[in-house]
Amino acid sequence: MDTTHGDVAPVGLMRWLLIAAIRGYRRWLSGRGPLRAVRCSFERSESCSKYGLRVARDSPSALAAARQIRARIRRCGQASLYRIGGALTWGDIYDLAPDALLDALARARELPVTQAAVMHARAQVASASGHDAERARARALAHAAKPTAPSAPRAQVIVRSQRGLERTLQRKRNARLLRAMMPLGALAVLAVLTDLTVLTDLTGWLALLPALLSLALAARAVHAHVRARQRIDRIIAARAFTATSKPLSAPRHRASRVPPDSRG
Repeated sequence: MDTTHGDVAPVGLMRWLLIAAIRGYRRWLSGRGPLRAVRCSFERSESCSKYGLRVARDSPSALAAARQIRARIRRCGQASLYRIGGALTWGDIYDLAPDALLDALARARELPVTQAAVMHARAQVASASGHDAERARARALAHAAKPTAPSAPRAQVIVRSQRGLERTLQRKRNARLLRAMMPLGALAVLAVLTDLTVLTDLTGWLALLPALLSLALAARAVHAHVRARQRIDRIIAARAFTATSKPLSAPRHRASRVPPDSRG
């Protein structure tokens, strides 16, 4: 099945479904109900849903587009900045050197305005960490990547609150734990569908494999959560960011007032 969308070349069924799903999310879900408090780190340049529409149209296949969208959503979390008390902390994407970070953004097909926003934040991270050479390099890269058009959006990554950080950490932990329970849940569903005959057929250690796998995945999820928490605590303890970081001031408007198109 081939179809067209405006001035876009004919696309296959899977690509059309992907585009339709993203458009449906933007129209009916983004900024509404449980997603009211969800914000995109790049909403001031190109939100995740806008990025998804662009790569869904331009990628060679729907599968390639889905992989890029998944990587973008992960990158959105990694590029987050958070205000905690009088200090700010950041995601692990800013642990990369400026040139390596810009190269990763370019490979991910990020727009120049998004690249400039991330590099601007990277310069602030370097400044607060006392790395003057990295700060100068990041600023130069941000200036080079920033669009010169007067109508170009402001290159800035939003700053989230401490509540947003706690919510993000809990959401990631819960998602990992849910995935950890999938092997055990699959065995339970299979047992119900077969009237428990599958459990009688599986004997000894073989019947314990799903439980052991779920236990291992759950332990890995908890370990990842603890490591993320320890990383944040180390940054705060070192006072790597201070309240004097004016270019990264938190937005004054409430999350509920952000238009749906500016959200993820």
